[in-house]
Amino acid sequence: MWQWWVQNSEPLKNLLLVLGGGLGFYLAWLRVMAANRQAEATARQADVGRRAHVAELFTNAAGQLSDERLEVRLAAIYTLREIGWDFPIWVELSSSC
Repeated sequence: MWQWWVQNSEPLKNLLLVLGGGLGFYLAWLRVMAANRQAEATARQADVGRRAHVAELFTNAAGQLSDERLEVRLAAIYTLREIGWDFPIWVELSSSC
């Protein structure tokens, strides 16, 4: 029995190295996929937060357009202009309605 292990130790070692490398590759691939899903979720969450912030800016600026003070109305107009420059796709969507 011992002689069989000694004679076949090199092929067995190579086979175990290949199997271990394949398992390591598979585990690394799983980790990369999990990290990719996490990055996509973080990007979606950041986009939702950005949209909520812009919506709040827009709502506040629209409310300030009816203020009695000229400087407040001008600030609201400038804010709306900046939103339009930063997010031109939203301006196109709102103007097509």
